[in-house]
Amino acid sequence: MSYKRNISLVLMGLLVGLGLFAAALPVWAHSSTTVGPYVLVVGWVNEPPIVGERNAILLIVSHEETGEPVTGVEASLDAEVIYGATTFRANLNPGPIPGEYTLDLIPTVRGQYDLHLFGTIGETEVEITVEPEEVFAAARLQFPEAPPDTLALNEQITTLTIELQQARTLTFVAIAIGIIGLGLGLVSLLRKK
Repeated sequence: MSYKRNISLVLMGLLVGLGLFAAALPVWAHSSTTVGPYVLVVGWVNEPPIVGERNAILLIVSHEETGEPVTGVEASLDAEVIYGATTFRANLNPGPIPGEYTLDLIPTVRGQYDLHLFGTIGETEVEITVEPEEVFAAARLQFPEAPPDTLALNEQITTLTIELQQARTLTFVAIAIGIIGLGLGLVSLLRKK
């Protein structure tokens, strides 16, 4: 009985240890895709990506079969970051670890950015678009009080600009009506004399 109990305790200890080890591993919000004999992993260098903070899109290229890193990709593969209808073309910069490449940028708007990769890796043609993790507003991590959201401020400024234009138009119309009224009053006064 004691032998079975000891085995049970050891197994439970191992399971708890494995669970703690797994919980301590970093969690990447990277996406992985296979292109020919290569695996491409895309994500952000600093996660979660935050509006207004310097960051970089990370591209890791390796051989699918061996897992070996692929170097020299920056010479044959082009990259564009796409947000809505806006495109930002930039160079892939080799990282400190072979097979890693970065594309530096400061995301200025929250939402989903796309990475469009085109060109070749070795002899393999590459034409893919991948989505790294969504960019979040800085308010998500700011403490104790978040500054106003720039996107919301821009929308308010646009609304106020339209309202100001309407107020100016109404002011000019009111001044014109006042001048016409003064003119009619003056004409009426001169006719009586």
